Amino acid sequence: MSEKKRNRVLFVGMDAADPLYIDQRIADGGLKNIAELRRSGAWGPMRSTFPVLSSAAWSTISTGLNPEKHGIYEFFKRKTDTWQDYPVNGSNKKGEDLWQIASRHGLRTVSINMPITYPPKPVSDGIVISGMDTPGEGTAFVSPESEKEPLFEAVPDYRIELTAAQFETADDFLEATSKTMHARCDAALYLFKKHDPDLAIVIFTAMDRVLHALWKYVDPSHEASKRPEAKEWRDKIDKLYDQLDDHLGTLREWAGEDSHTFVASDHGSAAVHGVFFLNRWLIREGYLSVTNGGINQALKVGDLLQNWVKKNFPRWLKNILNKLFPGAYASVGTKLGLSMLNSSATRAYAWRKTDVLRLNLEGREPDGTIKTGKEADQLMKEIASKLETIVDPRTGHKPIKRVLSRYDVYPGADPLEDCPDLMIEWDTKLYEVDTTFDNPNGDLFASEEKPDKPWREEINGNHAINGVFGAVGPMINEGVSLPGLEIDTVAPSILQILGITKPDGMCGKVSSLLIQDDTVNGEKLESTEPAPDSAPSGSGEYTDEEKELIEKRLRDLGYM
Repeated sequence: MSEKKRNRVLFVGMDAADPLYIDQRIADGGLKNIAELRRSGAWGPMRSTFPVLSSAAWSTISTGLNPEKHGIYEFFKRKTDTWQDYPVNGSNKKGEDLWQIASRHGLRTVSINMPITYPPKPVSDGIVISGMDTPGEGTAFVSPESEKEPLFEAVPDYRIELTAAQFETADDFLEATSKTMHARCDAALYLFKKHDPDLAIVIFTAMDRVLHALWKYVDPSHEASKRPEAKEWRDKIDKLYDQLDDHLGTLREWAGEDSHTFVASDHGSAAVHGVFFLNRWLIREGYLSVTNGGINQALKVGDLLQNWVKKNFPRWLKNILNKLFPGAYASVGTKLGLSMLNSSATRAYAWRKTDVLRLNLEGREPDGTIKTGKEADQLMKEIASKLETIVDPRTGHKPIKRVLSRYDVYPGADPLEDCPDLMIEWDTKLYEVDTTFDNPNGDLFASEEKPDKPWREEINGNHAINGVFGAVGPMINEGVSLPGLEIDTVAPSILQILGITKPDGMCGKVSSLLIQDDTVNGEKLESTEPAPDSAPSGSGEYTDEEKELIEKRLRDLGYM
């Protein structure tokens, strides 16, 4: 096989790259490399997984499987028979990643920074560097581990992750974002040149972190985009996108004219227009009950103490305390978790600040009260119909377009699978969901802006349903618009260019408009080896300290 010419594939992932933003920037003469890829290849908006969460979306991109097959629905899973949950990582993911498939067929691969890949699974000929589910640079996040020290010698500034909450000012954050992207590109070039892979993958996630912190200044639907300071922030964010575009050009230059380049994002970007307190609503409607007495009192006292520290301690001292006692950063509500539920009186609940609800199912939740089948189905319909009629009194509009059930989104999932049972689809404007249990008599809606708090505590941007997909190369049709793309198209499209038949069970389909014909180098490389067991490896359980670090990262991004 090594003597036979193969079509090299470069895959550049751009977390949160938005089709509407890219269209406008190209119309204004920007993003030269993306524009050239669109002209010379195929391009289109690509619908993400639903609900739109990066953990599920990147897992679908890397495996070609939908969430009910790869098993990653959110950033957390609940421990069986308990109310305690834990952050997911690559050991919880079922199925093969596309670089593992390529490796099984004798191709050399390098994969850098793909989310939900920690701990990295070794490949027979190549390198795997895990992504945002990696606790830190001090862990075994490079496979083989012998490549880790040379990587840091070549790229001392390589950084796995950053969030806005780590920085005193937004300018400091944007400067660090720029450096992180540069280091990611440098690491990719170093490893790609060193190993000369047939399949080269690098994922840039930094712009998603900018989305969560500052997108209100970019999205023209948000009032902040019309304020005097908005242009300054838009210009700074545009420059970061220009840098990302430059990195794409640099990587394409390495790959060569005869290679194929794929670009994709896990979702798009949109401003947040309010906060909806979902558990407050569930409590008022009688679906959710929380315990009284000591736990609630501890919650109030703990929150008061934490808020006092946040308000009165200088940033440098808080940084030191967070490093010394990372577990103390979590709110009392987070620490107590779903154990605050009065299970016998609860029929539905929400947790972890995502747009989903779960029923308190008998046989799935501890002391579950709702039977699967008719009772659960009727309850889901009842809750969905009520949510769809809610009006935001600040605007007079209904913010929820529809509420989908698990049967709509995960039709193949087992009735007791620990997946979301109800999922909110917002109308034209996104909202952030707050799932705390405090102050049940408070307002159901609030502003997403927090002028009385530090800028880094505000989440004003979130995930739009449509990301982007593009490809260019000798086998790719030129100047083609690709309609109706689903996110599971990425893996089978890349494998087809590599000459590998799509494995049985892979959900995604290759667009009929994408590739010039259905052969590669005149023949197909048939899959002759059976795929290995696709069960999760189960070997990546976090230590308590690592769990706290991952949870802090997810909290900074607005998932907790």
